[in-house]
Formats: sequence, structure tokens, C-alpha cells
Amino acid sequence: EAGDVRGAMSYFWVPKGDSDIRMVYDGTGCGLNDLIWAMHFGLPTIRNTMRSVLPGYYQCDMDVGEMFLNFMLHELMREMSGVDVSHVRSDDVAFEEGRGESAWERWCRNWMGLKDSPVRSVQLLTRIKLEAYGDRRDRNNPFHWEEVVFNLPGSEGYRPDLPWVMKIRFDGHL
Repeated sequence: EAGDVRGAMSYFWVPKGDSDIRMVYDGTGCGLNDLIWAMHFGLPTIRNTMRSVLPGYYQCDMDVGEMFLNFMLHELMREMSGVDVSHVRSDDVAFEEGRGESAWERWCRNWMGLKDSPVRSVQLLTRIKLEAYGDRRDRNNPFHWEEVVFNLPGSEGYRPDLPWVMKIRFDGHL
């Protein structure tokens, strides 16, 4: 997007499959990653996942890295995410005329290589997911649940064959 640019980053491409590329924006060169903080972003292992599922459960794979571009950067981060587009050309005459003199534009979405992109993407995805799941109290909602039950090791009635944290529906099922 057009706008003020106070910091620049480099980028390069890497092959993706046989006929595609992936753009990689390098935040290490501009020093932006050294100036921002990102909390630890631990990924679950298969052991964590298997502890949480039972037969009949459904699972999905959500590749958050593929979704980075769905989430916008804050205005201040956009100013620090300038990209040199002087070599980019379009056949669209109106686009070329409207582009002006500047050879710099701002990257306005999460980018690969930005230290806090994974955390920010997951936080925003979680907010979206809560909206998509709807009202958990509606018994016609497939994501309905009435009660949270803890089944922790060492607790009375602990069952190792069940998940440690369970959301129980009105019919008593998980």
C-alpha cells in the first residue's frame, strides 16, 4: 500500500512446489525483529494432541503460516515494513500513472520472518474461531457444551483413557 515508509526490509523468493514461488520478507536485515517482543510460541506435539482426542473426534490441520496474509499489521508496523517496488511494472497504464514517484510501498499484512507474526496470527485466528463457533449454549449448535470437566493426573476419579480437559454436552457426551 502507499504511505509513509520509515524502515525498509529486503525480500527474496524460494521455490514452492514445481511451478510456484513463495516470497520471503527478511526482517533481520532492517533490524525490526530486534526491536519487537514476541512471546514464546510453543507448538503442540503429537503426544499433546493424542492426549486430547478420543475415538470419533474430528481433527483438522490449520497451517497458520499459510494464513499470515489474512491478518493486517498495525499502522506503526506498516511504516517500518517498506518494500522497494521500483522494479515492479504493470501493463495497466492507470496503475503506473497513479503510482507516483515513490519506489517504496508499505507491506500491510503479516509477513514471514517477522518475529511476532505467528503469535499475532494465532491470536486473531482464535478471535475469529470464537465468532464462527457461535453460541455454545445453543443445543442445536454442533460446538455446544455445558460444562468443563478436568480429568487431571492425581485427582480423584482420574481416568488416563480420557482427555485432561473435556467440554461436556447436555447429553453427557464429549
